Amino acid sequence: MPRLSPHVLVLVLWLGATACASRHVPVGRTPTAPVPACFDTAALSPAERELNEALLLKALDSEALYTILADIKPMSSGFERQDISVEAPDGTTVEATRRVLATWQCGADLDAGLQAFARVHDGKRTLHAWVARRSAVRALITRQSTFFAALGVTPTMPAGETLLTIEHALPAVRFRGYGWLFGYPDDAVTFFVDAALSQERTGQFVVRDFRSVPTFGNPTNQFVWARPKGAVDSPEELAIEGRAREVLADYRARRARFIGPGRPGAVALVREALGKGPADSAGAGAPGAR
Repeated sequence: MPRLSPHVLVLVLWLGATACASRHVPVGRTPTAPVPACFDTAALSPAERELNEALLLKALDSEALYTILADIKPMSSGFERQDISVEAPDGTTVEATRRVLATWQCGADLDAGLQAFARVHDGKRTLHAWVARRSAVRALITRQSTFFAALGVTPTMPAGETLLTIEHALPAVRFRGYGWLFGYPDDAVTFFVDAALSQERTGQFVVRDFRSVPTFGNPTNQFVWARPKGAVDSPEELAIEGRAREVLADYRARRARFIGPGRPGAVALVREALGKGPADSAGAGAPGAR
C-alpha cells in the first residue's frame, strides 16, 4: 500500500469521522438536552426520600398545588422556611433540602429550589422553598415584557435567577414582581404597590380587605391577596378561584387514594396527576407516609 502524505491522511481520517457521525445524528436535526424524569428520586438517600415526601405533601396541601399541578400560579414560595444564623451558619439542612427540591422536575416544565432573602433579622437569614412552572413564568414575562425587560429578565431566564433579581429590586418593583410571579390578579398587584407607595409618602396605612382562594391546608390566608376596602369580586378573581376549585377537588380525590399509611405517597400522586404513570420503587413514598 502506498504511503499517504500527512495532509492526505488527515483528510481521510476527517472524512471517516464525518461519515460515522452522520450515521448517528440525522441530517438537519439539532441534538437536544435530555428531558428530566418526573420527580426522579433515585439519587436520594432513604432519609432524603422521606424528607422529599414530607416537603412535597406540605407543598401540595398549600397554594403550591396551583403551581405543581396547574399553571394558575407561575411560582409559589414559602411552603418551607428555614433560618440560618449569620454568626454561626450551618448549611447542612439547607443542602439536604436543595438536593430534594432538585428532583422536583417533570419533563421540562417544573423547577424548584431554596431562595435566601436579602435582609437579615435578629441575626438570621431566612430561606424559602419555591417551585415554578416554567411555561407559566415565560408567559408572564412575555405578557409583562416592559416591566421585566427593564430588570434584564427575559423569558429564557431560569426561574431561580428571576426570583433573585426581583428580591434585590427596589421595594415597589419587588412588590410588583412578586405579585405577578405568585399569580395575583393585576388589579390586586397594582393596589398593593400603590398602597405601599402611599404609606411611604404619608406614613398612613392604607386600609384593605383580603381575598383568599382555598387550599387543602387552609380555606384562607395561603393563596391570598389584598384589595381595596369593600371591593367586590372582579371577573379575574372569579376566574382564578373557579379554576383553582377544580384543581383542588381533583387533588382531594387523589390525596384520599395516595396519602396515608401503606399508600403510595406524594411522589406517586404527582406522577399520576401529571400523566407520567406510577412512581418507580425509588420514588414511592416511605412506609406510613402521611
